[in-house]
Amino acid sequence: YQLHLRSKQFMDKFDNEVNLKTFLNKNEDIKDWLLNNYNKEYGKYFNENSITWGKNTLIDSPKIVEGDFDCSYNQLTSLEGAPEKVEGDFNCSNNQLTSLDGAPKIVEGNFYCNNNKLISLEGAPEKIEGDFNCSDNQLTSLEGAPKKVEGNFNCSSNQLTSLEGAPEKVEGYFDCSDNQLTEKDIEWLKQNCKIKGIIIWE
Repeated sequence: YQLHLRSKQFMDKFDNEVNLKTFLNKNEDIKDWLLNNYNKEYGKYFNENSITWGKNTLIDSPKIVEGDFDCSYNQLTSLEGAPEKVEGDFNCSNNQLTSLDGAPKIVEGNFYCNNNKLISLEGAPEKIEGDFNCSDNQLTSLEGAPKKVEGNFNCSSNQLTSLEGAPEKVEGYFDCSDNQLTEKDIEWLKQNCKIKGIIIWE
């Protein structure tokens, strides 16, 4: 098995997802070890100290969130007032955002800004410790994207004609499918970015 608590990934040797809670209920010794050594991360995995935000403005939201912060499906047009640090996932997907200005500076889990009206990634954190998903927007450029993504990077279903501005390093896969890209753009990506996983573009 492989476990990465921050990105909430628990997989078997075939890279298939496994339900961690069920597994730990059957393996109390491993559960006790996790609680003794990674209590804070364990709490984030199971959404303890997480916040589901239900307002159409982020003004007055907490500055630091110890778990996940989910403000999706709120008709948000701005991230002004968003937390400065989120120790779990930050999810602002399915809103009316055109910009990431005001986004948290630090996100220790996944960052979801898909299904908005983004025309720029300016304002995104420089480093994401999980996945970064900006698919289904109106991006024509990746300028402003995080410099390093420790999970997967998904910029599919945009209006990209170039991959300039892409992260310098992606530990997982890179999905840029359903854009207006050519083999020349993919070659540029391979030469300028360190992508550990596969590149999906057709």
